[in-house]
Amino acid sequence: MTFFTPDNIRAAVGGVFRTRPGVSSISGGVSIDTRTLKPGQVFAAFKGEHVDGHAYLHEARAAGSTVALIEREGEIPSSLPEDMTLIEVESTRTALGQLARAYRKTFTSTRVIAVTGSNGKTTTVRLIDHVLGSSMRGSASVKSFNNDIGLPLTLLAAQPNEKYVVCELGMSSPGEVAYLSQIASPDIAVITSIGRAHIEFFEDESGIAQEKASILRGLSQDGLGVITADAPLLDEFIPPDVSLIRFGSGEHADVRVVEADSHGTGVRFETNGGQRYEIG
Repeated sequence: MTFFTPDNIRAAVGGVFRTRPGVSSISGGVSIDTRTLKPGQVFAAFKGEHVDGHAYLHEARAAGSTVALIEREGEIPSSLPEDMTLIEVESTRTALGQLARAYRKTFTSTRVIAVTGSNGKTTTVRLIDHVLGSSMRGSASVKSFNNDIGLPLTLLAAQPNEKYVVCELGMSSPGEVAYLSQIASPDIAVITSIGRAHIEFFEDESGIAQEKASILRGLSQDGLGVITADAPLLDEFIPPDVSLIRFGSGEHADVRVVEADSHGTGVRFETNGGQRYEIG
C-alpha cells in the first residue's frame, strides 16, 4: 500500500482538507516548482520573496499534480482547480519536514546515509552514490539540497525499491543539523570535517563541532557514525554508545591514509588495511 494518499498526507502534516474532490492519483514525491513538477507528485505551495506558489495551483494541476499543500494564510486564487485536493497547514515548510519524517518511518529496506561537515559534503555524497550505485539501486540529493526544504524533497523522492538514499545536511544556524537529522533518522551518519565555515553563528570552532556532532543524535537504532579522526574537538560531543568508524591521517584513525601522491590526472593513495585507490 502506498504512503502517498490524501488521508496519509493530511495526517502526517496535521492539516485539514480545504477541498477533497475524491480519490486522487498520486505516484509519490513532492515538488515546489510547477516547471519541474512530474505527474502524480504532491505540490507544496511556498511563499517566497518574489514568487508565491499559491498563485500556481492551476499550473500544478495542469502539470499532473492532484494534491497540494497550502498555507492557511496563503493568497489562494479565487477560482480553484475543481479536481485537486488541497490540504491546509500553518506552514508548508514545516509540513514538508513532517511529511518527510513520516515517510522515512516507512522505509524497510532502504538505508539512509546522511552527510554533514564544514566542507566536502556534496563531493562525499556524490562519491558514496557512485560507489553504491555500481551494485544497487538508490538515489542521492540533487545539487546541494541540504536544508529544511532540500532534505525533505530528497527523502520524499526515494522509491520503495531503492536500497539506499544519500542525503546532505547543511547548516545556516545553530540547531539545524540536529533538526535535519531527526527528519532523516540516518542509518549511517558521516561527518567529513570540522572547519570555520559559518563561524559567525558560533563563538568558536568548538560550537561548530558540537553542531556537526548533533547529526549522531538522530541515528536510527543500531546506526553507525563515520567521522573524521582529524578533528579532536568532536570527541567531547559524541553521544554515548554510538558505534563509530574514524577516518583520517592520524594514528588513532580506524581507516587511515598511509601514503598518498598526486600525479598528472589524479591522486593515488593507500590505507592502513593495504587497499590502494586511484581517483581522477
